[in-house]
Parts: sequence; C-alpha cells; structure tokens
Amino acid sequence: GVLVYSTCTVNKKENEEIVNRFISEHLAFETVDFSFHSDDLSFSSQNGCLTLLPNEWHDGFFIAKIQRKK
Repeated sequence: GVLVYSTCTVNKKENEEIVNRFISEHLAFETVDFSFHSDDLSFSSQNGCLTLLPNEWHDGFFIAKIQRKK
C-alpha cells in the first residue's frame, strides 16, 4: 500500500522531520516521487516530498508519499 502524509503547514519539524524519522524507524518503507498537473499548474515532488508555499490561490501545504519497498 501507499501512505500519504499531508499537513496544512510548511513547518519542517511537522513535515520533513516526521517523514525522515518514520523512514529511519521503519526500514521497509521509502518515499516515492510523485507529480500532479492541472490545466494551468504543475507540481513535482523531490525525494517523495512536496511543500506548497502559501500564495493568493492556496494556503501552505506539505505532502509526502511513502510506500512499502518492493
């Protein structure tokens, strides 16, 4: 399966640090890159994590994709 960890903050302690700790404590899992696109927007993760900074169209968000290693 796939686990998606998402928050509505850009705080690294609540985002990357949580994901990194999970990965270090659960060696059977890894982050996986992902991307999504709409007609006028395109986002791609780096090392399975994506931070969207707040702007006039949306609030700040963090998304990580984690899956069991194959």
